Amino acid sequence: MEHWQSVLPIPIITIHYEDLVDKQADTTRALLEFCELDWQDSCLDFHKSRRFVATASYDQVRKPIYKGSVGRWRNRYPAACTPGIIPFPDLQNPRGFVV
Repeated sequence: MEHWQSVLPIPIITIHYEDLVDKQADTTRALLEFCELDWQDSCLDFHKSRRFVATASYDQVRKPIYKGSVGRWRNRYPAACTPGIIPFPDLQNPRGFVV
């Protein structure tokens, strides 16, 4: 996110998934404040809304936030968690930089 915050001339908020899961109300309040939106108790009950959802994750939208995915990426991408290791050394982006 540091890259985007340095190159885009707009305010950007960084929210860590773990913070959202552990402190949903506080994190949601911070996000709403950042967006200059008012708090509504229904923000915490988003999964109870009956509005139409047209995304691939429509089923997840109908469930409360859960902790089952916290840290899952560490098991799936261990090389990315090891300092000094480039997880995909053979891949290059269009400008030729190693990813």
